[in-house]
Amino acid sequence: MKKTAISIAVLGVLCLSEMTHAYVPATCQQSVNSARIPVKQVFEKLGKKTRTQFFYSASDMQGILVDDTKINYSSLKEALSYLKKSYSIDFIIQNNTVTVRRIAKSSDNRPLSIHMDAMKRDTISPREKNIDEVVMVGYGKQNRKDISGSISSIDEKQMKGVASGNFGDIIAGKATGIQVSQANASPGSSPTIRVRGIGTLTAGSNPLIVVDGFPLTEGTNLNSIDPNSIAKIDILKDAASSAIYGSRGANGVILIETKQGKKGKMEVTLDSYYGIQTRSDKAKLVDAYDMAVFMKESRDNNYLSKGANRSISDDTATRKNKGASLRELIPDYLKPYLERQPGLINTDWYNTVLRPAPISQTTFTVTGGGDKSKYAFTGSYLNQKGIVIGSDYEKYSTNVNLSTDLSDQLKIGVSHYTVFLTGKHPGYGIGRKKL
Repeated sequence: MKKTAISIAVLGVLCLSEMTHAYVPATCQQSVNSARIPVKQVFEKLGKKTRTQFFYSASDMQGILVDDTKINYSSLKEALSYLKKSYSIDFIIQNNTVTVRRIAKSSDNRPLSIHMDAMKRDTISPREKNIDEVVMVGYGKQNRKDISGSISSIDEKQMKGVASGNFGDIIAGKATGIQVSQANASPGSSPTIRVRGIGTLTAGSNPLIVVDGFPLTEGTNLNSIDPNSIAKIDILKDAASSAIYGSRGANGVILIETKQGKKGKMEVTLDSYYGIQTRSDKAKLVDAYDMAVFMKESRDNNYLSKGANRSISDDTATRKNKGASLRELIPDYLKPYLERQPGLINTDWYNTVLRPAPISQTTFTVTGGGDKSKYAFTGSYLNQKGIVIGSDYEKYSTNVNLSTDLSDQLKIGVSHYTVFLTGKHPGYGIGRKKL
């Protein structure tokens, strides 16, 4: 009886030990889970403690649980540093606002330290840089992200490599909604530009061109603008972006900013190119001997179609007796060509009218300045021969920009642009124009 009582007592002690051992981890586990809270609550606490506003997408933050005991709510920098290192989120801090982005997603709620390499390869930076791009508008310059209107921009890098003195070739294919056509292929002819089609029926269809803040008059030859002196082109395409110009901007506005001086040592640039122009769609024409064969076949077919008793071998007299018209007779001047006699006139009219035409341009640029004064000078000479013999085009242009900061509130500047054009076209003679 004593042994039985002792056995029961020992068994009870062992069971109590096992129950205690199984119960303690459950208590600890419950305590650990109670310290992990949604990251959105962490942002709310940090915002109250540090007087900071947090901006984030609720769906991106869903499922992220944070160990609340490891967050230092008195220091915003330390708290964000811990969250960035331990979880799949990143921060952009601007003054008293914090923008939160989720870098990578995980199927569980553990710290995502394994995704630190993905954080380093974040591809959001190029997009942010793009929306911070500065563009010209009617009121001055603004960041692209602050503009609701439709604007296309062409920078200096996009304009390089185009061996042409035509302004239309500079912007063709580089901006959406812009149509550039060349109705006249003669050297120096002005291109036709349409911004999103024709906006008005009575006020013309050409867009307004503004160079360094000065609008050009209607009908100005766009080729008078030297592409090498342009630093940037912004095209205002809708009513919201071009509203400041009123009815003049109904067909769009093209804002051109020429090269300006910049702080630093004097920079001297010499750019020159030379090329040959040829007609790309040259058709193959028959010579005089083959043309004589085609003319004879045409007259023979016409002659045979008018009667059953006619033959190709009929001579001129026989054809007349059978009532042939003049269009059914073989002219005497075709006989030498049909007999392939050498030394006859055989003119290649393509080679007579057209030619390989050279084009060359040389541009000289000087820029520089100090803390207060800056300068920029651009001089260019274009010489273009037309592929039609007798058509030539020359352009001399200079552009000078000077600016000085008299004080923090006062700045003065001088912008001077001069162009001298001379051209020769068959049937029109020689023309000169100075702008």
